[in-house]
Amino acid sequence: KKLVAHIPGMETGVFVFNSRCINIDGFCTFQHGLSGRQTPAFYRNACMLPYEITPIPLSAAAAEEPAEDTEQLVSRQRVWEKVHLDDFPCAACALYEFNEMNITSLKIVGRGNTTLRKTTDVSFFKNLLTHIRGARPARRDFREYARALYNRTYRRSCRPFMCHYPSVME
Repeated sequence: KKLVAHIPGMETGVFVFNSRCINIDGFCTFQHGLSGRQTPAFYRNACMLPYEITPIPLSAAAAEEPAEDTEQLVSRQRVWEKVHLDDFPCAACALYEFNEMNITSLKIVGRGNTTLRKTTDVSFFKNLLTHIRGARPARRDFREYARALYNRTYRRSCRPFMCHYPSVME
């Protein structure tokens, strides 16, 4: 939100959906596909190996105003490594906030998915964005709509622990 506010007029985007990993940049172990057959099934994607995060500020200014609370990031990683169940993590509820922030694009992760899955995902998010812009629902009403649409589209219930952006959950 702070970043977008400081760069008016610049296109911005966020990652949503389908990725088994919510860790980005410095919080990613970046070992995708490097695990071998001897690796236990739970850790086949080596980025799921438990690791420790040690914050090192780049400057005095960075130390004064961190981008996100490190304890929150560590906590989120610990939850994620324990409940990392499938490739259906979601970010639909966060679209409400992204719309308020004037985020200009979404990157739906999953280039290796089937064409049917990709078109389903695009239709899902298009429907949500159309609803936000057309109906202009209240935040709670939008979240109810998003959860119901997720259930109808993917035949599974919303699981808050699989949310990419848990800070928006009520």
